[in-house]
Amino acid sequence: WLAAGIGGVLLVHLALHWQWVCTTLMRLVRRKDEGGTRVPSALRRNLIGVTVAGLVVAAFCAFLWVANASVTEARGSEMGARGGPAREAVAGDFITGSMSLSDVAKATGMTVEGVRERLGVPASVSADERMGRLGRSYGFTIPEAREKLAGRAGK
Repeated sequence: WLAAGIGGVLLVHLALHWQWVCTTLMRLVRRKDEGGTRVPSALRRNLIGVTVAGLVVAAFCAFLWVANASVTEARGSEMGARGGPAREAVAGDFITGSMSLSDVAKATGMTVEGVRERLGVPASVSADERMGRLGRSYGFTIPEAREKLAGRAGK
């Protein structure tokens, strides 16, 4: 989130100094005529500025995409959830209280009905209901839910 905030500040900074950005870019790409230098039109100057700003935004979005992919990959690695020693990773280990039943079903590769059954939650409960709220209502903790959904209950 820090990188996203810095990127937002950078975009505001560019917007506030737009004329300088366009003029500086034009100095870099301006061609000299035989009689001296040619003054670029405002349209051309703005088009180049918009193109460069678009490239900056695209690069920032690409960075966020790569960073998200790295975090997702790291969560699925064989390292412990807190950076502990290597152990067998189970999809259920990454269940949090803010996840919905449908999110948990995707993370564990189960159906929503299967998740409800293992947790002892009635079929009338919405698939959009959050795990934290379900735990408080039906008397289980998130670590207990992880155990039940990983198939290790009672072991």
